[in-house]
Amino acid sequence: MPAAHRIVLFVAALSAAATALFALELTGRTAPFAAVVLPWPLLAAGFCVAEMKVVSVHFRRETHSFSLSEFPAVIGLFFLSPLDYLLALLVGSAVALVVAERQAPVKLAFNLSNFALTGVLSLAVFHRIVTGDPTLDPIDWVAAFTASLAATVVGALTTATVITISGGAPQYEKLPEMLQFGGIVAVANTSLALL
Repeated sequence: MPAAHRIVLFVAALSAAATALFALELTGRTAPFAAVVLPWPLLAAGFCVAEMKVVSVHFRRETHSFSLSEFPAVIGLFFLSPLDYLLALLVGSAVALVVAERQAPVKLAFNLSNFALTGVLSLAVFHRIVTGDPTLDPIDWVAAFTASLAATVVGALTTATVITISGGAPQYEKLPEMLQFGGIVAVANTSLALL
């Protein structure tokens, strides 16, 4: 099977998983801190800026790139409904990937399906843990960190998988390093966003 067909099937699988998880875990859920009104287009702009301003770090002959997407993500977890959060994430990211990076359709489809899955997963994890109490408790911080780390792990796995199935060098041996670096970035950015 050609690599392009394998990628399209993988994108379909990611999209189906995101849709199923949303239906099972997030239907009917509201924003934990709904008293604060935050329009989703404002957060979409935050996701757009975060994806346009990717930071590259050179470490051990490897280049790691990361965005500051945990900032709008953490804010959105607390102040947006799951549907509004996903709208903000996908619209903001799509604008950045189309306008700034001019990604090819297959790469764009993968990135958006990956964002959808990691977004739904982080929402599901967050909503399972967060108290919903109008005061921010330490357990709510745990919910944000756990959601960010879950998104990081799944994002690294899906990225390694798509590179491998596209015919690139197998990426799974690099996964521990990707997870370590991604975890550090996720914890640092989530900490700053919570502050």
